[in-house]
Amino acid sequence: MKNPKKFANELSAWYQQHKRDLPFRTTHEPYHIFLSEMMAQQTQMDTLIPYFNRFIKTFPTIEALANAPTQQVLKAWEGLGYYRRAKYVHESAQAIMNHHDGNFPTDLQALLALKGVGDYTAAAIHSIAFNKPSIAIDGNVARVTARLFAMHDDILKTTTKKKMKTYLEPLMKASEPRIFTQAMMELGALVCQKEPRCASCPLKTHCTAYQTNQQHRLPNRSSLKAKQEETYFVFVIRIGDQVVLRQRPSEGLLANMYEFIQYRSTNLNDGLIQLANDIEGPIKDLKSLGTIKHVFTHKIWHLKVILVDATSTPHKTYHLKTFPYAMSKAHRKIIDLMHE
Repeated sequence: MKNPKKFANELSAWYQQHKRDLPFRTTHEPYHIFLSEMMAQQTQMDTLIPYFNRFIKTFPTIEALANAPTQQVLKAWEGLGYYRRAKYVHESAQAIMNHHDGNFPTDLQALLALKGVGDYTAAAIHSIAFNKPSIAIDGNVARVTARLFAMHDDILKTTTKKKMKTYLEPLMKASEPRIFTQAMMELGALVCQKEPRCASCPLKTHCTAYQTNQQHRLPNRSSLKAKQEETYFVFVIRIGDQVVLRQRPSEGLLANMYEFIQYRSTNLNDGLIQLANDIEGPIKDLKSLGTIKHVFTHKIWHLKVILVDATSTPHKTYHLKTFPYAMSKAHRKIIDLMHE
């Protein structure tokens, strides 16, 4: 780019005028930046904001978060999805208390050592919280950069992101790092969207794709794999005025979350056979509550929900009159179905 300083100034001026009023932009507190970035993964901003506000109110400091029970953290995250992020946030808080005397690390490598923090998140914290010249490339920044420099490389590849950083370094050097990082993200979120709004773009005179009429064909990205579809029978077991929940394993999908008993099967009889192995007494009064579809990043669950009255207890489960424990969004949908 011929004039990085002009670009940086125009980008900064646009950002200061048009940036959204987001709760984590009222401070440079690294804990707030870290939490917002972890929550923003696979989550729309409108969804994120109320969760962020409630989470900060519940755990106002790293110390408060580190000392909280896992179930309380998962409960605060409940409904936001991708619960492994909550586990990583909790473990990172504990690591900061144990290894950094409760102070958020300022070194990029130390940030990368935190659980669940990758190149992008570390760079975002480093630049936004500490105003260091680290280039953070998320989906928005990748899209803006690909069009700005008319890059035809696959934006999902690591080699492409490395190339993008070399292009963006002179622009960041001409700007204030935390402003540049947030402004590039905001430009991608509000203007340089999947369908670009070039008419309202303050930087189109710098954009090679716009100047060469390629903006609608960029960026290039490889096709994502089709989501794996799985069918489960979910048994909502009532014993008197209680229902039965069980806790998922501490590792893997929806780790530590509570759920109704479910078995992967496309056939009700197979599901009932598995259920009979867990219940000593008879099963009676089966009632279908319908089917729920729940979409994850990499798979789709089809949950066939069956209400069951039983007279004995499945092994290693919990009887609850209410639902005080953290449950996945998929199984929260079942509670709603029960009340219809």
